[in-house]
Amino acid sequence: MLNQIKIAGLEFYAFHGCNKEERDKGGAFTVDVEIDFDFTASAETDDLSLTLDYAKITELVQLEMDTPSKLIETVTKRILDKILLLSKKSKIKVKRLLVRVTKLNPPLDVKTSGISSVIIYKNI
Repeated sequence: MLNQIKIAGLEFYAFHGCNKEERDKGGAFTVDVEIDFDFTASAETDDLSLTLDYAKITELVQLEMDTPSKLIETVTKRILDKILLLSKKSKIKVKRLLVRVTKLNPPLDVKTSGISSVIIYKNI
């Protein structure tokens, strides 16, 4: 069976960007995470140790958003790597993991609702 935990629209004020103003002034970001894995055992037993704790995942995301980077692609990859490490330590086999980091107000001359970096990991 395949199940999903979805963490949607985490909001952060962070200091990611290639130009000095972005790193000094900061800006608004959102992060979305989708994790596909079998959590049948935890659902049947009501045992948190048999699943991935979304509170821990949120803490990992917060730590990476607090670490400034020039590229949101770098932040996205760090978040993905940390979640995969957590799943390995928890002995949870992740089938698919999506991480999306969106810069809501990128320094562009056109109006946009945001620019995102997305990584999709698949373990088939």
